[in-house]
Amino acid sequence: MKISRLAYDVGLRLKAFEHKKILVALSGGRDSCVMLQILLELKTRLGLEIGIAHYHHGDSQCSELQSDYRQKALEFSAKTALQNHIEFFYYKSDSSLAPSEMKKPEKGLTRNLQSEASLRKVRLEFLEKIRKEQGFDFIALAHHAQDLFETRLIRLIRGTGKLGLVAMSLQTDFKLRPILNLWPNEIGAYAKQNEIFYLEDPSNSDSRYLRNWLRNEWLRTLETKKPGAMQAFARSLELLAPSGQNELVEELWMRGNQAAIDREKFMTLSPSGRRQAIANYLGQFAKKNYSSNMVQEICKRLDTSQKELRFKVAGFEWTANAKQIQARNLAKFD
Repeated sequence: MKISRLAYDVGLRLKAFEHKKILVALSGGRDSCVMLQILLELKTRLGLEIGIAHYHHGDSQCSELQSDYRQKALEFSAKTALQNHIEFFYYKSDSSLAPSEMKKPEKGLTRNLQSEASLRKVRLEFLEKIRKEQGFDFIALAHHAQDLFETRLIRLIRGTGKLGLVAMSLQTDFKLRPILNLWPNEIGAYAKQNEIFYLEDPSNSDSRYLRNWLRNEWLRTLETKKPGAMQAFARSLELLAPSGQNELVEELWMRGNQAAIDREKFMTLSPSGRRQAIANYLGQFAKKNYSSNMVQEICKRLDTSQKELRFKVAGFEWTANAKQIQARNLAKFD
């Protein structure tokens, strides 16, 4: 069966994921709809088993326009799954009753949390719950090349330094990003050529959010002033990003304990390697606004032959013994 050129290119990057069971996080927007269609093109060739999941963030504390969009997105996602004969899972955060086919998260998992970070966190918790319960290997997220670029810019703005350039990758643990190498113009062209219907999220035009302001105003102005500057800027940041991060993390995690770092292996790393490891470890706690000074201080405290350590940095209580290093998020215990 012939597939599109774009799907073929994505398929080359997904060869290592043949015969895997993939849960597609479908928002109803253009990016996730294109990602789904590409995976459907590759389904037979790669032997993929596909499911769809949608998270409805609720109707409280949002405008009537946004509430209407969220309901339409839920209905659209359900219809898409039905049309493609794909198993569908969803959750509406303020719903008192969940449909029988839905695997509901823990009671009180989320109630009207409106910050971008909180919304992402509870959505991912839901997706991970479905992934585990239904035996999916990965969750497919529709992050693309501009998302990666913007994430790096935002981290630099927050003062994370070079360590902040370690961001999203094709695969991070159970998260898979099939279209991470694609730019919005490629995604848009594919959607147009394949007549893919999708919904526009009205919140994307709200420039009160830093990412939206960067995308809708600053980067658009930059691109108008110098066409091609955005992708050139992104390539420069890619070249500056520390390499080998995934392999480093895989070697450092304690077996059977994903929340701990093997201290013996940590101490064999170079200073830059230790900083990379701590930055990624903080990322496991969704701690994105750490600074390079915080990371430096943590590494400085750990650079000792003392067998037992306990200190507080970056909102975490750090403990270390001869075998492992662990951190406890103090905000959870306030």
